[in-house]
Amino acid sequence: YRRVLGVLNAYIKPKLLSPELYGLWNILSIIPSYASYSHLGSRSIMRYLIPYNMAKNEFQKNVEIKSSVFYGSLYLNVLISAILVIISFAWNLTMVVRLGLLTMAIMVILMWYYDYYLSLLKSYQNFKLITSTNYLRGNITVFLGIILIYFFNIYGVFLSAILSYIFVILYLKVKYPLEPHGKFQFKVFIDLVKKGVPLTLYNFNIELILTLDRIIISYYLGSEQVGYYAIAIMI
Repeated sequence: YRRVLGVLNAYIKPKLLSPELYGLWNILSIIPSYASYSHLGSRSIMRYLIPYNMAKNEFQKNVEIKSSVFYGSLYLNVLISAILVIISFAWNLTMVVRLGLLTMAIMVILMWYYDYYLSLLKSYQNFKLITSTNYLRGNITVFLGIILIYFFNIYGVFLSAILSYIFVILYLKVKYPLEPHGKFQFKVFIDLVKKGVPLTLYNFNIELILTLDRIIISYYLGSEQVGYYAIAIMI
Protein backbone atom coordinates (compact mmCIF):
# COMPACT_ATOMS: atom_id res chain seq x y z
CA TYR A 1 0.00 0.00 0.00
CA ARG A 2 2.81 2.40 0.87
CA ARG A 3 4.59 1.53 -2.39
CA VAL A 4 1.49 2.30 -4.44
CA LEU A 5 1.02 5.63 -2.67
CA GLY A 6 4.74 6.28 -3.09
CA VAL A 7 4.43 5.86 -6.85
CA LEU A 8 1.48 8.28 -6.86
CA ASN A 9 3.42 10.79 -4.78
CA ALA A 10 6.52 10.43 -6.96
CA TYR A 11 4.40 11.02 -10.07
CA ILE A 12 2.73 14.15 -8.66
CA LYS A 13 5.84 15.99 -7.49
CA PRO A 14 7.61 16.19 -10.88
CA LYS A 15 4.28 17.15 -12.50
CA LEU A 16 3.82 20.12 -10.17
CA LEU A 17 7.47 21.14 -9.71
CA SER A 18 10.06 22.29 -12.21
CA PRO A 19 12.99 19.89 -12.79
CA GLU A 20 15.30 22.24 -10.88
CA LEU A 21 13.06 22.37 -7.80
CA TYR A 22 12.37 18.65 -7.97
CA GLY A 23 16.11 18.05 -8.13
CA LEU A 24 16.68 20.39 -5.20
CA TRP A 25 14.18 18.44 -3.11
CA ASN A 26 15.89 15.16 -3.99
CA ILE A 27 19.22 16.57 -2.81
CA LEU A 28 17.86 18.11 0.39
CA SER A 29 15.96 14.97 1.35
CA ILE A 30 19.25 13.08 1.53
CA ILE A 31 20.28 15.11 4.60
CA PRO A 32 17.74 13.70 7.11
CA SER A 33 18.28 10.24 5.60
CA TYR A 34 21.98 10.44 6.48
CA ALA A 35 21.23 12.04 9.85
CA SER A 36 18.98 9.11 10.77
CA TYR A 37 22.13 7.02 11.25
CA SER A 38 23.58 9.40 13.84
CA HIS A 39 22.38 7.11 16.64
CA LEU A 40 25.55 5.15 15.75
CA GLY A 41 23.86 1.79 16.10
CA SER A 42 22.45 2.30 19.60
CA ARG A 43 18.87 2.33 18.36
CA SER A 44 19.43 -0.72 16.16
CA ILE A 45 20.75 -2.88 18.98
CA MET A 46 18.01 -1.64 21.33
CA ARG A 47 15.48 -3.59 19.28
CA TYR A 48 17.20 -6.85 20.21
CA LEU A 49 18.30 -6.11 23.78
CA ILE A 50 14.89 -5.03 25.11
CA PRO A 51 13.11 -8.35 24.40
CA TYR A 52 16.26 -10.20 25.53
CA ASN A 53 16.24 -8.41 28.89
CA MET A 54 12.48 -8.83 29.24
CA ALA A 55 12.88 -12.60 28.94
CA LYS A 56 15.38 -12.43 31.83
CA ASN A 57 13.15 -10.07 33.89
CA GLU A 58 15.89 -7.44 33.87
CA PHE A 59 13.55 -4.48 33.45
CA GLN A 60 15.91 -1.91 34.97
CA LYS A 61 18.40 -2.58 32.17
CA ASN A 62 15.71 -1.74 29.65
CA VAL A 63 15.01 1.55 31.42
CA GLU A 64 18.71 2.43 31.19
CA ILE A 65 18.87 1.39 27.53
CA LYS A 66 15.81 3.39 26.49
CA SER A 67 16.95 6.50 28.33
CA SER A 68 20.49 6.32 26.97
CA VAL A 69 19.34 5.76 23.38
CA PHE A 70 16.73 8.50 23.63
CA TYR A 71 19.06 11.21 24.95
CA GLY A 72 22.24 10.04 23.23
CA SER A 73 20.65 10.06 19.78
CA LEU A 74 18.82 13.31 20.60
CA TYR A 75 22.05 15.16 21.41
CA LEU A 76 23.65 14.04 18.15
CA ASN A 77 20.62 15.01 16.07
CA VAL A 78 20.34 18.40 17.75
CA LEU A 79 23.98 18.99 16.82
CA ILE A 80 23.28 18.14 13.16
CA SER A 81 20.17 20.31 13.17
CA ALA A 82 22.10 23.24 14.66
CA ILE A 83 24.79 22.93 11.98
CA LEU A 84 22.13 23.07 9.27
CA VAL A 85 20.61 26.20 10.81
CA ILE A 86 24.03 27.89 11.01
CA ILE A 87 24.82 27.01 7.38
CA SER A 88 21.44 28.30 6.19
CA PHE A 89 22.13 31.76 7.67
CA ALA A 90 25.93 31.95 7.39
CA TRP A 91 26.21 31.10 3.70
CA ASN A 92 25.02 33.25 0.83
CA LEU A 93 22.10 31.10 -0.32
CA THR A 94 18.89 31.68 -2.22
CA MET A 95 15.68 31.88 -0.19
CA VAL A 96 14.49 28.49 -1.48
CA VAL A 97 17.69 26.72 -0.46
CA ARG A 98 17.78 28.51 2.90
CA LEU A 99 14.22 27.49 3.72
CA GLY A 100 15.00 24.01 2.46
CA LEU A 101 17.92 23.67 4.89
CA LEU A 102 15.80 25.00 7.75
CA THR A 103 13.14 22.46 6.81
CA MET A 104 15.75 19.70 6.90
CA ALA A 105 16.88 20.92 10.33
CA ILE A 106 13.33 20.43 11.59
CA MET A 107 13.02 17.14 9.74
CA VAL A 108 16.15 15.77 11.42
CA ILE A 109 14.54 16.20 14.85
CA LEU A 110 11.12 14.91 13.76
CA MET A 111 12.61 11.84 12.06
CA TRP A 112 14.75 11.15 15.12
CA TYR A 113 11.66 11.06 17.35
CA TYR A 114 9.62 9.05 14.86
CA ASP A 115 12.38 6.49 14.28
CA TYR A 116 12.91 6.12 18.03
CA TYR A 117 9.20 5.46 18.42
CA LEU A 118 9.24 2.80 15.70
CA SER A 119 12.29 1.07 17.16
CA LEU A 120 10.61 0.98 20.55
CA LEU A 121 7.43 -0.48 19.08
CA LYS A 122 9.46 -3.13 17.26
CA SER A 123 11.28 -3.92 20.50
CA TYR A 124 7.95 -4.69 22.18
CA GLN A 125 6.56 -6.43 19.06
CA ASN A 126 3.71 -3.91 18.70
CA PHE A 127 3.43 -4.44 14.96
CA LYS A 128 -0.28 -3.66 14.80
CA LEU A 129 0.37 -0.02 15.73
CA ILE A 130 3.32 0.13 13.32
CA THR A 131 1.04 -1.08 10.53
CA SER A 132 -1.68 1.48 11.23
CA THR A 133 1.01 4.17 11.44
CA ASN A 134 2.32 3.20 8.01
CA TYR A 135 -1.17 3.50 6.53
CA LEU A 136 -1.71 6.88 8.18
CA ARG A 137 1.66 8.27 7.16
CA GLY A 138 1.22 7.10 3.57
CA ASN A 139 -2.20 8.75 3.25
CA ILE A 140 -1.14 12.02 4.88
CA THR A 141 2.06 12.30 2.83
CA VAL A 142 0.28 11.84 -0.49
CA PHE A 143 -2.98 13.71 -0.06
CA LEU A 144 -1.61 16.55 2.04
CA GLY A 145 1.30 16.81 -0.38
CA ILE A 146 -0.99 17.14 -3.41
CA ILE A 147 -2.88 20.04 -1.85
CA LEU A 148 0.10 21.94 -0.49
CA ILE A 149 2.32 21.45 -3.55
CA TYR A 150 -0.49 22.60 -5.84
CA PHE A 151 -0.97 25.85 -3.92
CA PHE A 152 2.55 26.56 -2.61
CA ASN A 153 4.89 24.75 -5.02
CA ILE A 154 8.25 23.80 -3.45
CA TYR A 155 7.25 25.47 -0.18
CA GLY A 156 4.30 23.10 -0.09
CA VAL A 157 6.76 20.20 -0.32
CA PHE A 158 8.65 21.53 2.68
CA LEU A 159 5.47 22.08 4.66
CA SER A 160 3.93 18.70 3.81
CA ALA A 161 7.12 16.90 4.84
CA ILE A 162 7.02 18.53 8.27
CA LEU A 163 3.28 18.19 8.84
CA SER A 164 3.16 14.53 7.85
CA TYR A 165 5.66 13.64 10.59
CA ILE A 166 3.93 15.87 13.15
CA PHE A 167 0.54 14.24 12.55
CA VAL A 168 1.99 10.72 12.75
CA ILE A 169 3.93 11.50 15.93
CA LEU A 170 0.79 12.94 17.56
CA TYR A 171 -1.07 9.76 16.56
CA LEU A 172 1.64 7.61 18.16
CA LYS A 173 1.61 9.68 21.35
CA VAL A 174 -2.13 9.13 21.69
CA LYS A 175 -1.96 5.41 20.97
CA TYR A 176 1.29 4.63 22.79
CA PRO A 177 2.44 7.34 25.23
CA LEU A 178 6.12 7.09 26.07
CA GLU A 179 7.11 6.44 29.66
CA PRO A 180 9.14 9.14 31.46
CA HIS A 181 12.80 8.65 30.64
CA GLY A 182 15.51 8.25 33.23
CA LYS A 183 18.96 9.81 33.13
CA PHE A 184 21.36 9.59 30.23
CA GLN A 185 24.18 7.17 30.99
CA PHE A 186 27.20 7.71 28.78
CA LYS A 187 28.73 4.31 29.58
CA VAL A 188 25.53 2.49 28.62
CA PHE A 189 25.28 4.49 25.40
CA ILE A 190 28.87 3.71 24.39
CA ASP A 191 28.30 0.02 25.09
CA LEU A 192 25.21 0.09 22.86
CA VAL A 193 27.16 1.84 20.10
CA LYS A 194 29.89 -0.80 20.22
CA LYS A 195 27.30 -3.54 19.76
CA GLY A 196 25.15 -1.78 17.19
CA VAL A 197 27.63 0.08 15.00
CA PRO A 198 28.26 -2.90 12.63
CA LEU A 199 24.54 -2.97 11.78
CA THR A 200 24.46 0.77 11.22
CA LEU A 201 27.61 0.83 9.09
CA TYR A 202 26.15 -1.85 6.83
CA ASN A 203 22.85 0.04 6.42
CA PHE A 204 24.63 3.37 5.96
CA ASN A 205 26.78 1.90 3.19
CA ILE A 206 23.62 0.81 1.39
CA GLU A 207 22.22 4.32 1.82
CA LEU A 208 25.39 5.79 0.30
CA ILE A 209 25.16 3.47 -2.70
CA LEU A 210 21.54 4.50 -3.28
CA THR A 211 22.09 8.26 -2.94
CA LEU A 212 25.67 9.07 -3.93
CA ASP A 213 24.71 9.29 -7.61
CA ARG A 214 22.42 12.26 -6.91
CA ILE A 215 25.18 14.08 -5.04
CA ILE A 216 27.67 13.53 -7.88
CA ILE A 217 25.19 14.70 -10.53
CA SER A 218 24.29 17.77 -8.46
CA TYR A 219 27.96 18.67 -8.03
CA TYR A 220 28.89 18.38 -11.72
CA LEU A 221 25.63 19.14 -13.53
CA GLY A 222 23.38 21.05 -11.11
CA SER A 223 20.04 20.41 -9.44
CA GLU A 224 18.02 20.61 -12.68
CA GLN A 225 19.74 17.51 -14.07
CA VAL A 226 19.17 15.79 -10.72
CA GLY A 227 15.46 16.45 -11.27
CA TYR A 228 15.50 14.67 -14.63
CA TYR A 229 17.59 11.86 -13.17
CA ALA A 230 15.22 11.47 -10.19
CA ILE A 231 12.34 10.89 -12.59
CA ALA A 232 14.31 8.02 -14.12
CA ILE A 233 14.94 6.61 -10.63
CA MET A 234 11.22 6.87 -9.87
CA ILE A 235 10.39 4.79 -12.97
